[in-house]
Amino acid sequence: MVTRSLCACARAYRAILTVLFHTAIILHGQATWQDKERPVNGQRGFTLIELMVVLVIVGIASAAISLNIRPDPGKHLRADAERLARLLELAQSEAQADGQPLRWHSDRDGYRFIRADGQILADGPLKPRSWQAEAVKVQSEPRGAVWLDGEWIGTPLTLRLRSGALRVELARNAAGQVRVSQP
Repeated sequence: MVTRSLCACARAYRAILTVLFHTAIILHGQATWQDKERPVNGQRGFTLIELMVVLVIVGIASAAISLNIRPDPGKHLRADAERLARLLELAQSEAQADGQPLRWHSDRDGYRFIRADGQILADGPLKPRSWQAEAVKVQSEPRGAVWLDGEWIGTPLTLRLRSGALRVELARNAAGQVRVSQP
């Protein structure tokens, strides 16, 4: 979303500068055509008014572009949800390969994957991670601990992530695929 708006702003900025450039050439061309009657030692160039008009237009265009480039408040929460979805799928695959269930545990600061014997996975892709968004609250359905076991057909799971007024939902189907959506 932000990338599209940046591209649109860049295209608009380029179009404005192109129009200004062509306008300046036309105005300068008219000035040189009218200057044929001037003496040879007369100076040529843009007038102060032309330069001021161009600067005002460039300033307005820059202000409009900077207003369009606002940080997306939901970007971090969506990034957290996408990363968590991929890690849940990976943890499910690892649990199926090892035959050892993994538990996913989260708090306000982040989340971690824990083996059935209580050992936290400290390295690799399933290492403990912090939330990028601030003060993320997680609600799971069904309620209770989130276990990823070695079964090929798992229990459907829904995780709702909330950071302030922003919400994202992760839904795992029986095949273990996790989808991210915004309710």
